[in-house]
Amino acid sequence: MATGRPIRLMLDASLLLDPSSTREAAAVALWPGVEELLRRLHYSNLTVAICYAEGMPTNENGIMLTKMNEKSVISNGKSGFLEKVASSHLFGSIALLVKSGNLSLTELMLEWSRTSFCFYATSRVDKGLISELQNQNWRVLSVANECSIEVPGVLNVQRL
Repeated sequence: MATGRPIRLMLDASLLLDPSSTREAAAVALWPGVEELLRRLHYSNLTVAICYAEGMPTNENGIMLTKMNEKSVISNGKSGFLEKVASSHLFGSIALLVKSGNLSLTELMLEWSRTSFCFYATSRVDKGLISELQNQNWRVLSVANECSIEVPGVLNVQRL
């Protein structure tokens, strides 16, 4: 990698949220060690984003939490919990998939990859998303995935 280009890291919510937690914000929990990871990432020179699948309980749109000073679009449940986590690390939030004038996911991925080296870290298998990310020159990290993601170009690691 050439020096001088910023590095952007998108963390999938599957890496952050304990799957045994419920939809209610009061019962949602982070995996052990996530707070420390987010604290370290906050002080790194990386631009860090937190994203989750559109099917996760939220408003009707998928969202992304990122180190940007945009207005929040998240309301309750796991999404509200992620908003609190993001704001505690001085992240803001922007909509990923909206029907109005904001960037679509594909446009955002393309824009980021033009100006930065981009990495997407996940523990879930979504071959469609992985393929789309790779088409936009993103590097995909499969973290602690029990069955590993068997897609060419995906780097399987045990932990971040």
